[in-house]
Amino acid sequence: ESVSCGLRLYGLRWGGTPLPWLELDITKEAGPCSSVGTCTQTWHVTPDGAMQLSGTATGTEQLSADKLLQVRDILGSSEFQKAMYLGFDCPQITDILVKFTVKTPGANLEAEVQGCVVPGDKSSASQLFQLITQP
Repeated sequence: ESVSCGLRLYGLRWGGTPLPWLELDITKEAGPCSSVGTCTQTWHVTPDGAMQLSGTATGTEQLSADKLLQVRDILGSSEFQKAMYLGFDCPQITDILVKFTVKTPGANLEAEVQGCVVPGDKSSASQLFQLITQP
């Protein structure tokens, strides 16, 4: 079953023109957890490729020039931003949460994409997740 996952925007409409992105957060939560916060990982990325990790793993990293170019292409695409506004067409998965938050000058866009980041998925959501979360 496919559903439009986790859209949390009220009163915003897709205008057809992608906005520049200012920050990207990818949050992954899984459980059950033995203690609070140990099952959550967040990757915070800025347009210069700097990445801050918090949660299960912590630290800072720098995306390679190639990865940063791919991330910029995905985040700046009309297809991706439209899906952030209207929701991704993902299979429903309930034992894990993967959430994208994209800060733009006009809005903070947030969508749950856990059904789109499963092995074998070729969506832009899956590509972005792999680029950021895989070494």
